[in-house]
Amino acid sequence: MARRFMYVCFGILALVVAFHVGARYGSTSIVDHSTSGIIAMSENDNFRVLLDNGETWRFMQDLGTWEPLSHWDIPIAASEIKFWDCKAFVTFGNELWYKSPTGTWANYGSPPPVVSLSATTWGEIKAEFRD
Repeated sequence: MARRFMYVCFGILALVVAFHVGARYGSTSIVDHSTSGIIAMSENDNFRVLLDNGETWRFMQDLGTWEPLSHWDIPIAASEIKFWDCKAFVTFGNELWYKSPTGTWANYGSPPPVVSLSATTWGEIKAEFRD
């Protein structure tokens, strides 16, 4: 009985650790286009913000000052961005952009649609499987 209890406790601990790691490293910021100034924020080693003009700034916590990060500025208009993290963003056209290790922004395009966008009837589905 004690062994089963231990296994249950280890399982719960594994779920807690997995949630903590996923919640911490899987975060991104939804871009709020209804405001001006700061429209998105990312928290890495220091706070990084995206401004409505496409500039990226970092708050240096140890110095208490703001620093522009011109090498992180986005290559498209900020109004086209849906989700943003300082190293990657997604546009309203569902294109993924990523900052490569060489320092350039790369457009990885959008994934293929998972669901068919055309209307389908039961008759069309049955017709596909008939001989």
